[in-house]
Amino acid sequence: MITSGNHLLTQVKDNQPKLRRRLQLGSTGRKPSGSATSKASGRNRWETRELTVFPAKAWFRGTHWDGLIKSIRCEHPTYRRHKIRFIFSRVFGVTERASWNFQGPMAGI
Repeated sequence: MITSGNHLLTQVKDNQPKLRRRLQLGSTGRKPSGSATSKASGRNRWETRELTVFPAKAWFRGTHWDGLIKSIRCEHPTYRRHKIRFIFSRVFGVTERASWNFQGPMAGI
């Protein structure tokens, strides 16, 4: 895919525990190379999405994921007033592209 000129951005799910753990450990306590935040409210809930990008080339050196150079972490806390509960999710993604031009509230990463 990379040699054909296309770009890869994929979500890492729980069925890839070693890769997900590598991304989680790699992004913990490190300064991101970029970040963006969006906030939304409606239907008795308040949501915040924080997208952070980390350089990850060294994390994958010597693995079959060697072409990946960026890790993306999206944290998504949601507070629902009606059911009085707080939901937090964390999603990881990986890409081989050095920079992205996101549209909308995530622009600039």
